[in-house]
Amino acid sequence: EDAKEHYRRAVELEPDYEGTYADLARADMTLWNWCGAEETLAAALERNPNNTEALICKADLLLAFGEEDEALSAIRKAQAAAPDSVYVKDHAAQALRASGRVEEAITIYEELRRDKAAKPWTALMQAFAYVDVGRLDDARRVVRTSEKEGKKSLPGMGFWFSALNGLIAAAAGDKAEARTHLAKVAGYKQTLRRHTVQAMIHFLLGEVDRAFEFLEEAMAVHDPMLVELPVDPIFAPYRADPRYLRILGVMGLAKAAKPV
Repeated sequence: EDAKEHYRRAVELEPDYEGTYADLARADMTLWNWCGAEETLAAALERNPNNTEALICKADLLLAFGEEDEALSAIRKAQAAAPDSVYVKDHAAQALRASGRVEEAITIYEELRRDKAAKPWTALMQAFAYVDVGRLDDARRVVRTSEKEGKKSLPGMGFWFSALNGLIAAAAGDKAEARTHLAKVAGYKQTLRRHTVQAMIHFLLGEVDRAFEFLEEAMAVHDPMLVELPVDPIFAPYRADPRYLRILGVMGLAKAAKPV
């Protein structure tokens, strides 16, 4: 709520600063205020239909609603408006992964890293995509390379390295290593995203009941990663589970439940 108020005032004070609209919309999405996010993005795109940050955020919102075709249209428009933008490429890849176009997302991540234009987190998002398609050796490779490049020591990045290493180990069936990294993830007490990450690792370990317990904890704190619940490939096998459908209902996303 504090972040939302900060962004709302920023929009009022600097209405021409386009990035703030997307920040405000994402705050509303985290709070499950979907109508507020829609209204903010509509206002941003009315001012400038080529506001790339608003277009990418709109794509994420549409994906949460289950409207993949419209989301892809917003992604393509952002890519056309700023074809060389690292921001657009990076966030478009995240949205493409969420829409199931994982190989296309991987291609973008590989291009960014090859051109040395990648953000510190790009390799980790690439590793997420590799895990989705079972390319675990590639996932390990990019995580280890990023560690050697010193990315793990950057602020906030230690959590994500523990998360990815845990996901990779779980996907590989290495329960002992996965639990080691789970313990590290749990240690990041100030990181709201830890609950959904813990759930993901437990799902990959086949510990479904424990995973849903962590999703309940994620709901209690409005974990920002929950907006990916309707679309993230890791949750796909559990979309018919009544507990999954109940969580979507509580979040106001019951209509986004994908057919199984």
